[in-house]
Amino acid sequence: AYNFSKKNNVPVIFNQNGWFYPAWYNGDWKKRNQTIIKLQKISKKVIYQSKFCKSASKKLTNYINKNSSIIYNPALIKKNTSIKKVSNKNNIFNIIVTGVFGEESRHILIPILKSIDYLDKKKLSSLIFKIKIYGVIKNDMKKSNWFGEYKKLYEKLFKKGLAFYCGRYDHKNLHSVLKNINLAIHAKYKDPCPNAVIEKLQLGIPHVYSNSGGTPELIGNSGLPINVKDSW
Repeated sequence: AYNFSKKNNVPVIFNQNGWFYPAWYNGDWKKRNQTIIKLQKISKKVIYQSKFCKSASKKLTNYINKNSSIIYNPALIKKNTSIKKVSNKNNIFNIIVTGVFGEESRHILIPILKSIDYLDKKKLSSLIFKIKIYGVIKNDMKKSNWFGEYKKLYEKLFKKGLAFYCGRYDHKNLHSVLKNINLAIHAKYKDPCPNAVIEKLQLGIPHVYSNSGGTPELIGNSGLPINVKDSW
C-alpha cells in the first residue's frame, strides 16, 4: 500500500481498531503493536474507531498519531427502519447476544447463561426470560477447557425453551432477527467499536453491557453498564 501510495501520489489513510495486549494475544504483543505504529507513521491520516482506541494507543505503545480523527463505524441499515415496541406476549422477554465466539469468550457466554438459569430458578418476575445467541462458534471454543460447562448449561436451558443458538445472520435479515428482541447484552471486554451494538442501537434496542472499551461511548444513556476492573 505504501509503495502504491508513493508511485501514484495517493495518501494512505490508516483505520485503527483494536490493539494487541496479553489478555487475548499469546504472542509478542509489543512487537505487533510496533508494526502498527510503523504503519501509522507512514500514513497521511489515522482514524481511530473510538476514543478508547486512541487512549489504548497511549497506554500500550506511548504513541498517538497527531494527525488523527475519531470516527465510529457506520451501521448498514436502511433509512426509516425501526422496530416497533415489543409487547410482552405471554410474558416472554427476549434477550439477544451476538458475536464471533472463541476460546476467549467464556466471560461472555457463561455469565449470560448462568443469569438466565438464575432468573428461571428464583422466579423474581412474572416474565419468562429467553436468550437467543446469534453468530459463529469457532472450533477453538469447542476445544476450550470451558466448552463442557457451556454445553451443559446451554442444553439444560434449551430443554426448558429458554436458550437458543440461532447461527449466523446478515444485514438482509437483520430486521427480522431483531424485531421481537426486548434487550441486547454486549458483555465482550474492551471491545473497541462493536458493530453489533451500533446495529441494535439504530433500531432502538437497549443494552446491558460491559463498561469497558469503546462500548460505553456508543451506548451512552441507552443501557445499563456492568462495571468491570480495568486490566490488560
